[in-house]
Amino acid sequence: LVMKFCSGIVNDLLRRSLYYLSDWYLNDINESLKLLSASFYMFFNSLAPAITFAMLLSDSTTNQIGVLEVLLATSIGGCAFSIFATQPLVIVGVTGPITILTISMFNFSKSWRIPFLPFYAWSQLFAALMHVFIAAFNFCDLIKHATRFSCETFGILIAVIFIYEGVRGINSYFAHSNISATVAMSGIYLQFIIAVATIFLSLLFLSAQKWIFFTSKLRGMIKDYGVTIAVVLSSAIAYMGDNINVSVEKLVTPDMFGTSTPRNWLVDLGALPLWAIAVSFISGLIITVLFAFDHN
Repeated sequence: LVMKFCSGIVNDLLRRSLYYLSDWYLNDINESLKLLSASFYMFFNSLAPAITFAMLLSDSTTNQIGVLEVLLATSIGGCAFSIFATQPLVIVGVTGPITILTISMFNFSKSWRIPFLPFYAWSQLFAALMHVFIAAFNFCDLIKHATRFSCETFGILIAVIFIYEGVRGINSYFAHSNISATVAMSGIYLQFIIAVATIFLSLLFLSAQKWIFFTSKLRGMIKDYGVTIAVVLSSAIAYMGDNINVSVEKLVTPDMFGTSTPRNWLVDLGALPLWAIAVSFISGLIITVLFAFDHN
């Protein structure tokens, strides 16, 4: 492996160079429609978990990592991958395991009374260096020795985390509201209806290809845009008729572009003691392992 220094990166670039230009232009209108549907699908499939886990991170880290930071990081990562990466189909975004690890790192920082963001930044820097090391020495080739059981177990873990967070979010409507108040109950039921409608409509439209009515082309378009249509229609429920007067919890974001808390965008890396920097190497290693499994 060591003798093939950077050969994997070079081979990826050479292999993808034949198709790089064709990734950026379309031949006909059908490709344009497919591109648009795929873009919307990836947008909502990246946006939904980003918001979900960002809200969880915001609550668990006293808003040190908020929705805006997660969405900005997701967009920057997505643009970098689409322009520079030789992997054409990578959905970049926060995942359940990374969210859980981040919360654990915050709790560790709180317990040892060290600043969280510098500790988190050092961990990510170490993880980035490890990613470069792995790519340069072709250690990604070792993933072929991982069994299907390992990969599928990791996939199940991510799926369970998504389902758990969804159910937990719906349950929180009932757990943290005054159920004796009619207005509060109206908001709870409306949020529950929106959640169920989103799931039902998504599954309904994604199965459109099996319908016996409409033309095959129209069914295909409904399937391609199924998630987008479901999210838009379900969100519109909150603004239909008297529902607009019902109190429904909205996403909390800053009034202007900036961090979720009044702080600088750049983190002071020097605010961390040397022993904590050394410990951050361990968390960086865990981040690397999670990303390696997730991306391969």
